[in-house]
Amino acid sequence: MYNILAMSKADKYSFFSIRNIFIYFVIVLLPLAVSYFAIRNMIVEQYKAQKEILKQKLNRQTAKLPLLAKDEYQFNDFFTTLFRDKKLVTRSPKVLAALIDEINRRYPNAFKWMFWDRNADLIPVKSKNIVEGKNSWRKLFGFLIGNYNVLGNNAALKERTHFKGKIGPSLYILQRALGNNTKIEHLKAARNKPLRAQWLDRDCMIVWDIDVATYQYENVPKEIRGGAMAMVFKDKLPEHFWLMRLLKRRARAHGTLPYPVIAVNLSNKTPLYVEKSIRYPGITRDLIKAYINRSDTIFEFNNYMAKASLLRQDSLLRVFSVVDLTELKNTRHQQLVLLNIAVFSLILITLWLSLRFYNSRKTNFTLKKRIAGLFLISILLPVL
Repeated sequence: MYNILAMSKADKYSFFSIRNIFIYFVIVLLPLAVSYFAIRNMIVEQYKAQKEILKQKLNRQTAKLPLLAKDEYQFNDFFTTLFRDKKLVTRSPKVLAALIDEINRRYPNAFKWMFWDRNADLIPVKSKNIVEGKNSWRKLFGFLIGNYNVLGNNAALKERTHFKGKIGPSLYILQRALGNNTKIEHLKAARNKPLRAQWLDRDCMIVWDIDVATYQYENVPKEIRGGAMAMVFKDKLPEHFWLMRLLKRRARAHGTLPYPVIAVNLSNKTPLYVEKSIRYPGITRDLIKAYINRSDTIFEFNNYMAKASLLRQDSLLRVFSVVDLTELKNTRHQQLVLLNIAVFSLILITLWLSLRFYNSRKTNFTLKKRIAGLFLISILLPVL
């Protein structure tokens, strides 16, 4: 290996002449510098593009959160999960009683229930959590189920039995219990869509559904297995009950809410909920500080990017969606380090090759070969 330090003084002056330095700069350093800054800019732009994609996803999540956090949505999801997944209408009265009594044990007096079979006859569930006025409800849902049966059975249109029942007194009793702000006809629209109402002078939400075995046409039931109804009284639930249900179940639905969440009460700056997947002590303090000093809706702090969702205009509660940028930043850092190492290595290699070509005058390398070698270096170096 040729050693520059071992060269004579005359050879050093000759090797580091202005001409040689200019040639080295033009053939080696200039293409290398252009390639370096081009690749570096590509790495930085790729990082920015990936951050923009994360921002778009973060915007979508924060836009969904106020909708998903609504009491009506969460109550309907809670009811549907029980109704569909647990297949309530196929359960025995004893199993149903055990289920709703367990719910009542956890949340005393917060829920009332009712269950009926394919004939709209009430399932005899022995529990204090069955809604009051069973006979009146049976008349109402018998009428509604009868209407569905007519829709799915053309022959039933010729019969009058579905409309013969005298439900007037029953509806009157129900109307009195529901108060003046909720009408009986509103209950027809409460299938899979919670209705804000009153029951015996208490604010509540009501939802019901039927279990359809087969359909005559799309959305037209042919055979109904039964149904269920639920009431929930918000004043009997813990504060932020439905919101906490959403936040705790977020990890089960990554497609809907892919990023971890933090709920903070800005009035006292205390965290209501911090997702366990966020392993960063003191994140709430840093998050609130960054949120107060932010200059944009999406802001960064430490290795995180976040955006707040405002659930209600009159509330100081904020739900932050948080993205960890550590992996993205580490990838960019590793790529830049590798690029620097590659450039430094190429400089050393080209210096060594330059020394070889300089000393080739003392070897069998002809001038033509030396020129060809320099030409190859100038061509291949940008490619490398």
